[in-house]
Amino acid sequence: MPIEHSNSIFVRVDPDRVDVIKVMIFGSKGTPYSAGGYVFDVFCDNNYPKEPPKVNLSTTGAGKIRFNPNLYSCGKVCLSLLGTWRGHAAENW
Repeated sequence: MPIEHSNSIFVRVDPDRVDVIKVMIFGSKGTPYSAGGYVFDVFCDNNYPKEPPKVNLSTTGAGKIRFNPNLYSCGKVCLSLLGTWRGHAAENW
């Protein structure tokens, strides 16, 4: 499988704190996110996997940029997968 800067995901986990994860996603060519690198901080508390992890987008231009309706300028990541949107019962974490 090829690795290119335009469609890669990098994950880093601290060996002493496996509950703290850093993720960097590079946007794919031909999408509104191309040429961008998006950094997420992920925290899995003691309730994981019964409850979703906490996720924060830190690529926000110092709180000024909102990339789409699910990625807020404050860093909130709103996806039903993460339990931050209450859709139908089957759509929750």
